[in-house]
Amino acid sequence: AIPLRSFHNCTALTTVVIPDFVSVIEKSAFEGCKGLKSIVIPNEVKNIGESAFCNCYHLENIGLPDAISSLKDNLFKGCYNLNSIYIPESVKNIAESAFSGCSKVLFYGKYASEDHRCLIIDGLLHTFTSYGLESYTIPLGVETIRDYQFQSSSLRTIKVPESLKIIGPNAFCFTDNLIRIIMTSKTPPKLYGRIHFNHKGWISVPRESVDAYKHAEGWKYYAWNIRESLSIDRYM
Repeated sequence: AIPLRSFHNCTALTTVVIPDFVSVIEKSAFEGCKGLKSIVIPNEVKNIGESAFCNCYHLENIGLPDAISSLKDNLFKGCYNLNSIYIPESVKNIAESAFSGCSKVLFYGKYASEDHRCLIIDGLLHTFTSYGLESYTIPLGVETIRDYQFQSSSLRTIKVPESLKIIGPNAFCFTDNLIRIIMTSKTPPKLYGRIHFNHKGWISVPRESVDAYKHAEGWKYYAWNIRESLSIDRYM
């Protein structure tokens, strides 16, 4: 095993190749290795502890071993330059904070959306990365958006699929440049928490559902923002 905090805050470390005989990387083993750019993890590794690569700011790519079953709390938190990761089929659980702050990462493999921007687990939009986007269409099939998923200063337009049933607490928090949310469902999804809008922002809804949205719990607080959808909305 690579022991607990064994390379913690080793800022001079740039490249790591883990030997084949290692089966466990313990908690915070490489946390704070700000200069680390690449790491090779053998398939013999079956367990990677919490925060193992937390705040490895310059880490760009990493391959996960085929036998790993979970991505734990804060595993890649603060890895701002992580640009791609492949999720093996063996992974059954991903902690909510596993990719916190990884705004550039594209996802491949298990749970990855076709556009590689999301991890979708059993209808839950678990993780979303917004880097470089001004508009985004949430993939069809998403039923729930987890809390705090659309924290982005760049997003201006978001289109929500008909499949959506629940918008988690503050899913659209800290989106101060957001000027339009396009709702395609005739039945208002359950909305928890608040939406942060640009002061000129509005919510487009199907024509026959304007009143339903204006009176629905959660949505009624934005009655003055709710308008009938435009014809161009269908082409976004």
